[in-house]
Amino acid sequence: MLDTKFKIGNLDRVIAVNQLQSTTDTTGEKITTEVLYKNKQAYLNDVSGSEGEDGKVIALNVRKYTIRYE
Repeated sequence: MLDTKFKIGNLDRVIAVNQLQSTTDTTGEKITTEVLYKNKQAYLNDVSGSEGEDGKVIALNVRKYTIRYE
């Protein structure tokens, strides 16, 4: 579960929020590209860990970001 108890000062990361935009090229082919929507301040909640599977340890790199809603 995402940690919902953070202060506004914890928004110390800058992330890029992208959106997908569909365009057509000169031959009429549809191309989907990522376009920058906004740069936002974000709070990083790092919930990394590891889990074992068949005697092997697998590292999990999981990050959850909380951004301020406009």
